Amino acid sequence: MEKNWIAIFPGPGMDNRSNLYMSNMYDLLSEQYEIMGIEQISNDISKIKRTKAVILNWIESSLDKRVKRNLILYKMMGVKIYWVFHNRVPHDCDQNSEIKNMGWLANFCNYIILHSKCSKEYLPHMKRNIKKCVYIPHINYIDKYPVCMRNIRRENKIEEDEFVFSFIGVLRPYKNIEIIIQAFKELSLRNAKLLIAGNEGKKNYVNKLRILCDGEKNIILDSGFISNGEMEAYLRASDILTLPYSKVSSMNSGAMIMAFSYERTVIVPEIAMAKDIKEEKFIFSYDYVDETENIKRIKEKMLEAYQMEREGVKALGKKAFEFVKENNNAEKVWEGLKGIGL
Repeated sequence: MEKNWIAIFPGPGMDNRSNLYMSNMYDLLSEQYEIMGIEQISNDISKIKRTKAVILNWIESSLDKRVKRNLILYKMMGVKIYWVFHNRVPHDCDQNSEIKNMGWLANFCNYIILHSKCSKEYLPHMKRNIKKCVYIPHINYIDKYPVCMRNIRRENKIEEDEFVFSFIGVLRPYKNIEIIIQAFKELSLRNAKLLIAGNEGKKNYVNKLRILCDGEKNIILDSGFISNGEMEAYLRASDILTLPYSKVSSMNSGAMIMAFSYERTVIVPEIAMAKDIKEEKFIFSYDYVDETENIKRIKEKMLEAYQMEREGVKALGKKAFEFVKENNNAEKVWEGLKGIGL
């Protein structure tokens, strides 16, 4: 029987199509395989026989005994198991079981897919599992967001010559958005705005951000739903994306790839993905050991970007675009996948 199915987590339901990384990977893999969620296969032997591989993304919090039993069954029947090592630990993780699940996955799977070469230093049980690791670039988002007719600058009374620092994405604590707000307030830059736009991740956290932004005429907090159809308009309104992630959990960043894909550069801590491209000289990266230093370093980088002016950071954004166009395209991703049997 021909093995022409790939089971993937999370599966290709409509809810997961809003995750552009997953949507891109569903589209790419479906060029050669029939794609379905692992829940569609379950423990059905006839379906398992048609399945070539299982690819697991962000499954650590959902890895219960039933799912583990099914994965063991798949492997016993010759199905290859691929785990994508996205984060050092799950974001906002408060359960030791999730960290233990990462160790179990690393030990159990056939291959560990890395989206940054430097992330191997955070691999669970590294000495045991390092030979399973393979670097495959994070697929870019070039032309994946449709052109949007909205003018975000005009809607928010931002002048065309004003420098806009942005954070765009789901508003969640691990992203340290309050640090951007504090840094921007302390800098008191002339002719500059801070735009924070994204869906509410945790309501209590967003309320905290609202309090921090209250009365600040140069800070715009837009916590409404942003569809994929509107994302291009927010990126176009931005001069630079500011991403002061927690290094405790963060390792890769889809927001970085998104920014580069739309000719924008970023300010970001030296997470694994940033370390990979630091020498390319088109990002503003920094290191820190605690929150106080995080604020200090991000202020330095925000000021450095501001002093380059809009045209200067725009030139870096173009370099970033050319980099992901060359190194993170579908052909490079397929080349990596074929190298591990897909």
